[in-house]
Amino acid sequence: MRFRKSHPSRSCPSASDAADDSFADGVTEEIITALSRVRWFFVIARGSTFAYRSRDIDPSKVARELGVRYILMGSIRRSGDRIRVTAKLIDGSNGSSVWARSYDRALSDIFAVQDDITQTIVGGIEPELGRAERERARVKHRESIDAWSIYQRGMFHLYRYTQDDLVEARRQFAAAIAIDPELGPAYSATAEAYYYEVVYGFAESVAHNGERAIEFAQKAVALDRDDAGAHCTLGRARYLRREYAAAISELELALDLNPSLALAHYGLGAAFVFSGKPHEAFPHLESAIRLSPQDPNMGSYLARLAEVKYLVGEDEAAARFALRALGQPSFQWSRYAVLIAALGQLGRKDEARRYLAELTRTRPNFSVAFVRDMHPFSRDMGADRYYEGLRKAGVAEGPA
Repeated sequence: MRFRKSHPSRSCPSASDAADDSFADGVTEEIITALSRVRWFFVIARGSTFAYRSRDIDPSKVARELGVRYILMGSIRRSGDRIRVTAKLIDGSNGSSVWARSYDRALSDIFAVQDDITQTIVGGIEPELGRAERERARVKHRESIDAWSIYQRGMFHLYRYTQDDLVEARRQFAAAIAIDPELGPAYSATAEAYYYEVVYGFAESVAHNGERAIEFAQKAVALDRDDAGAHCTLGRARYLRREYAAAISELELALDLNPSLALAHYGLGAAFVFSGKPHEAFPHLESAIRLSPQDPNMGSYLARLAEVKYLVGEDEAAARFALRALGQPSFQWSRYAVLIAALGQLGRKDEARRYLAELTRTRPNFSVAFVRDMHPFSRDMGADRYYEGLRKAGVAEGPA
């Protein structure tokens, strides 16, 4: 991993050169530290990566020399009080680009800029590396499959979010655990599969899935108490059971361990939404989107933002976020629910009925009672306005 300054040729070094070098070194070290908090990353230490600071880099050669699979490269260019940072993640085995971004920032506070760029880059890289590893596992020859590859194959199915894929994901995770009972991420991922079966409305018993999700998440935490992802999963499983204080505690711990974990920011925002604290939720949901703008959970991120806006009475904004959520891949009933409720409050009944018809083709049992049972809102948070909007849009009350 190496960030270098980039500027037009100069005949001799200047004070600004030294400042640029210092900034580049600072960003590099911050990113190394942040990536090291992601427990499944093996990150080369500062001394080794800084050896490449003044050399043209052949990513494949560097990967071989350092014994790593991926290389993060970047450059920094300063112009006046503005700075541009470019970053590119390279697959060292073939030199192909996995991920690339550019960031433009004001340089009013050099340390704030370092923190901002570091969190954004780390938040963007983690899901991209996960995708690359899942694809690698999916195409790997069967004779070379190990527990990690089986786990990654399960992750491939997990992120498709269909009922059959979630069942297959759990099967793959169980196979990985059978080979390596100490593989903590496989326990977390099993908990995630149970969690998503509830979120997407596939669970036969919400209570059963909640119990299983907590059971597997607790096992992951027990295997590695410094695994931010495991604490994130446990926290999200907690709010499924309306255990909000415990959920918030776990999610805050996850962010202490890895401040760049977008899913933990989302989880904490969701816990605040569901416990009736929408104003506290908003900055965390915004952080989740900023850190991982291509996240496979983006539909959920936007749906929770829609609920924040709805709960504070901003129905037009709620409808806009909900429509953006519907534009994301996979089907999720809660994206429709908040949109229909907002449209009901806005008096746009014909539009609401069209979306209700779409929803009930997939969820024929959708009703006010269904939302009350399935959505983990606090029983005493004042969610009556949510149900009121659904009724105004023509949603049936459903079984008592």
